[in-house]
Amino acid sequence: MGLSFARHTIFLLPTIGARKKIKKEGNAKMVRKNRKPKNRNAKLMTAANMPPLYHTLPSEEFNRGKSEVLKWLAERPALIEYVYDQAKNKGEIIYDATTGKWQGVYWEDDDE
Repeated sequence: MGLSFARHTIFLLPTIGARKKIKKEGNAKMVRKNRKPKNRNAKLMTAANMPPLYHTLPSEEFNRGKSEVLKWLAERPALIEYVYDQAKNKGEIIYDATTGKWQGVYWEDDDE
């Protein structure tokens, strides 16, 4: 079984475990390759438990203030910590030891 694109044919072969399953069941359908899950951040995985919510309410224009999704996410301290950690670790925010405050790397104070 293969997919043809112009003059090239790509053959999709099932994994060894999937081959055994196909042989056992006698069914030759495509099986998704089993892959190890990537390292997932435990704080970010909090979002995996989000119930069904609207980001745009039905029959309304999108409004961030009315988004059920954003409200739910904002109420989760672990997700807020994740965003902070990402911004800090990527160098998007920096700490000023003289003032004890954090600020964005591109912040320019108009008073100076």
